[in-house]
This record gives sequence, C-alpha cells and structure tokens, in this order.
Amino acid sequence: TMIIMGDVFTAEDIDKYLELYEYVLTIMRTDTTLYENINSRAYNQFAASVLKRDSSKVQALVELYPTLFKTSKSGNGIYVDGSCVYHNNIAYTGNYGTGALLDRIVKIMAITAGTPFELCQMKDRIYENWIYDAFEPLMIQGGMMNMVRGRMVNMSAEDTDGIIVIRSMLDMFDAINEEDSKRFAQIIKKHIKGNSLTYMYDNLGLPQLSKLEEILNDESITEEETILSKVYYN
Repeated sequence: TMIIMGDVFTAEDIDKYLELYEYVLTIMRTDTTLYENINSRAYNQFAASVLKRDSSKVQALVELYPTLFKTSKSGNGIYVDGSCVYHNNIAYTGNYGTGALLDRIVKIMAITAGTPFELCQMKDRIYENWIYDAFEPLMIQGGMMNMVRGRMVNMSAEDTDGIIVIRSMLDMFDAINEEDSKRFAQIIKKHIKGNSLTYMYDNLGLPQLSKLEEILNDESITEEETILSKVYYN
C-alpha cells in the first residue's frame, strides 16, 4: 500500500513509518537452510529500499539474490531439481515453494524488469529449472498435488497454490524467449481449461487476466499434452 501511495508521503513520513518495519527485518530468522525466512526478509527489505529510494540497498539485494538459494543435499532447503523441503523432512514445493519462493521472486523480477536492477540471473534458473522440473510436474488440472503441500492440505484447496504458479508464469511471459513463451502458453491453457473452479480468476490482477484472455482466445495455442511434461516415475 505504501509503495502505491509513495508519492503522497514525504521522506520523513516514510522513515517514520518504516522504522518499526525495518527493526523487525533485522531480527527475523535468516537460517541459511530456511529459504522461506531468507526470501521473506530479502523481499520485504527490497520493498522498504524501493520506498526509501535507496538505490545502493536495492543494488545490494539484486546482487545477493542469486546467492540466497544455494541447493541443499539434506534437510531444509531447495534441491538441485527445484523441489523444496521445510520443517526438516516435509515436501513443501506446493506451498512454501509456490508462495514464499516463486511468487515473491517473480514479483521482484516484475518490479525490476527494464531497470538497471533487473534479476537476469534468476530468470533463467526459474523457468528452465523450477517451472519445468519442480512445479508444473506436480500440478493436476490447475492445482498442486497435496503430497507436496504439507499441513496446507487442511487449510486451503490445491488450486490456491496452483494459481500462484500460473500467475507467476503469466508475469514472466513477456520476459522469456519465444520458444519458452509458447510452452508457457500451452501449459497455462492446459491447466486453466482443465479446471472448473471460476474462483481461480479472483487471484489474478488485470494485467494477468488480460494476458490469460489472450492465451485462451488464441486458437493457434494448443494445450500441452501431459506426455510432453516432465514426468517422475516411482
């Protein structure tokens, strides 16, 4: 809200309102293996730095981001295939992975696109590794499989986390190459048309809805066949 209303506040107002906010950021847990805590702090610090027009802090965070997500070999963390483990041994790709990781990074990518602070290094990693290998293979008809949603199976529907992946893909659509944008469109179309829950649209903003409408109305875009997706066999 403050970013949207940024021009209304003086620099003194922003400093005053952010004083407690920035203090909380300094005491947040930043365990090196808890990607949710690390990303939450970086995401919120980024917002505060933008509000304060502190380009040096923004640049420092942009340079820090690619180093935040070192892959884990055991316990909590992000693994080489993009899967996420949290609370020591619970598969959370479909919840912390979508909300605390993918959604927040893509939002920052959208904010910095076309600026000197663009997260170029993260873009390739997200769509070449995470989308294709970690998130989309775990989606069925627009929803994330419950087996990777941890305790959230009792708190929200599969579609709640699935739409985050679709929303992130829509936000990245214009920043990727032609081959990937075509595949993104096929994946999005497959999941949206396979889902009968209209409330999925409630979680999309106007630019995302506009892009989605364009994809759904384009008859040259076919739904991606499941057989072409990344499949993990037991």
